[in-house]
Amino acid sequence: MTSARVEARQPDLVALVEAAYDVDPPLDAWLEKLAALASRLFPEGTATSAYTFDFSMPGGACFSRIATSRWPDGTGAIMHEAMNAMRVRQREALERMHVGLPRGPVGTLSDQFGGDMTETPTYEVLRSVGGLDAFGCVAAHPEGHGVVVAASLPRVTTLAPAVRQRWSRVATHLAVAHRLRLRGHGHEHDHDAAVIAPSGSVVHAHGAARSTRSRASLRDAVRAIDRARSRAMRDDPDESLALWQGLVSGAWSLVERFESDGKRFFVARRNDPETAGPLALTRRERQVLAYAAIGHPLKLIAYDLGLSASTVAHHRASGMQKLGLRSAADLAGLFGPRFTVR
Repeated sequence: MTSARVEARQPDLVALVEAAYDVDPPLDAWLEKLAALASRLFPEGTATSAYTFDFSMPGGACFSRIATSRWPDGTGAIMHEAMNAMRVRQREALERMHVGLPRGPVGTLSDQFGGDMTETPTYEVLRSVGGLDAFGCVAAHPEGHGVVVAASLPRVTTLAPAVRQRWSRVATHLAVAHRLRLRGHGHEHDHDAAVIAPSGSVVHAHGAARSTRSRASLRDAVRAIDRARSRAMRDDPDESLALWQGLVSGAWSLVERFESDGKRFFVARRNDPETAGPLALTRRERQVLAYAAIGHPLKLIAYDLGLSASTVAHHRASGMQKLGLRSAADLAGLFGPRFTVR
C-alpha cells in the first residue's frame, strides 16, 4: 500500500474527532464507534480496531476489550488475548508499540520492529485477515493511559510526513477526549467550568474560567471549532484540524452539549495533563518534557497543549537546563514507560 492510499476519505477525520468528544457512551460503545468511523478512512475492506491501554497499573499494561470493524467474528477476543500474552512474554515489545514511536504518535508495525514484526503475537492476527503491516494512531498522554486506533495494511508501508502530521493531530484529540472520560466530564456547574454559546458568548463561568483572558480564549476556541466542523472546511482536513486545538490555553477541553429545548452549548472543563516530575520543574515544564519523552515533536506538543510553539520551546529548554539534560535520549532515560520520572 502506498502512503497516499492510507486515507481514502480525508474529511471523515473530522467525524472521528467529533465521535471522540462524545464522551457519554460506555467505553465499549465509544470504541466501537471509533473503529467503525476509522474503517471509512481506509480503502474498502480494511479491518480496523480501537482499544484503550493503561501503563500505570502495577504488574504491566492493562487493555480494554478491543472493538473491531470489518474483522472476522471473534477477532477482537483473539487480539485481546494476544496483547495480554505480550504483557508477560514481550513486555518490551508491548512498550515499543505504545510508547515513544520513532517519529511521534503515528506509525506502522514495521516502523517499530522492522523484520522482527513477524515475531509479535499481533502479526499472527494480521496474517489471518491478509495483512502484512499495521497502521497505528497511538493517543498516549503522560498520566500513563491512552487509546489506539489501528488498521490492517496489505503490505509493508511507509507513511508520508503529511499523513503522520494529520493523524498525529487526531491522536491529540483522542487522548484529550479519553482523559475527559477518565476524569468524568462533569456538568457546567462543576468547579472551573464555563458554558459558551456557539456564537462565542460566555453564558456563565466558574473558577479560573471567569478571568478575562480565559473567557476570550474560550470564546475564540468555540468559534474555531464550529468553523472547523463546517461543511466547507471538512473538505480540507489539515485546515480543520489546525483550527481545532487539543486544549485551549493549555488548560481547557470543550465538549458540545444540547439542552432539553434543543439549544446547543459548549461546556469547558479543566483537562490539562497531570505529570509527575522533579520539584525543580514548573507544572508546564513537566508537561512539556513528559510529552517530549514519549516522542512528540515540538510542534505537536504545542498542539497537544494549545500553546504556541515558541512557548513550548521555552519550557522545554528551561526544563532540560534545570535537569542538566542535553538530548532527547537523556530525556527518554529520565521518564520511564509509565510516563513518570524513573
